[in-house]
Amino acid sequence: MNKVLIESYIKCLRESKLSAASINQKLSANRKLATEVEDNVLIDSRPANGIRAVKGVPFRGRRTGNWLTCEEAQKWLNAPDAKTLKGIRDRTLLAVLIGCGLRRAEASILSLSMEPDWIQTTEKYLGVEQDLTDAPCDYLGLRISN
Repeated sequence: MNKVLIESYIKCLRESKLSAASINQKLSANRKLATEVEDNVLIDSRPANGIRAVKGVPFRGRRTGNWLTCEEAQKWLNAPDAKTLKGIRDRTLLAVLIGCGLRRAEASILSLSMEPDWIQTTEKYLGVEQDLTDAPCDYLGLRISN
């Protein structure tokens, strides 16, 4: 096990079309293995240092995730029955999630403070309250009635 072998391993991983994150994870495991092998005096420190010195694969581009199109978002918003109380609740929650870009886990610990024209979303995690986002009600398609 040496630096040249690790670099050829990286080349092989790139040819197999793995993502940069997957390749870097495998490299991290090899670096850890080199450290353990060196600590147990199975190889000299020079090859171990060479293995640890191999640079990771750079990330190219941005992670964009899976975004909803406007039509898909509208389909989700129209799914609950607006004639029932639960449907209105569900539609409101979906509007907040989609409009503020929140995840499901954030929705489960969400508290809302509603002012006449704004919704402020806050989460409380491990006893610490953190503002997530503010959004105008008309942007979310919500009407607040007193």
